[in-house]
Amino acid sequence: MDLIEAADGLAEPAKANLLDGMKRYTRVVIGTEWPAQAEGHVARAGDRFLEDVQRLVVALMPASQADTNLHALLLETLTRLRDARQERLLTAETTIPAIVWFVVIIGGAFGSFLGA
Repeated sequence: MDLIEAADGLAEPAKANLLDGMKRYTRVVIGTEWPAQAEGHVARAGDRFLEDVQRLVVALMPASQADTNLHALLLETLTRLRDARQERLLTAETTIPAIVWFVVIIGGAFGSFLGA
């Protein structure tokens, strides 16, 4: 949401292009990625749209100090969005580590052996 609010400071057509890219990214995340995560899968359908937004922001050419400040804010906000996305995807990919399975299986087998 911060990126969309920061885009208000951009001139047209950069503003419209950035907002369109964010709408596309949001739609694919909600419509494709979240349902996949709910089923235990990781879909990276939003990568392309987020890369498009990044290209738009990086390509901006600040003409004044105010534009430079806005550009820095957009880059910082985009970085936070990418970090949050990466964290969400890593959390969805995380499984139980092999060492935990090992301890559970060996502990269960050992406990059964002692109980018999």
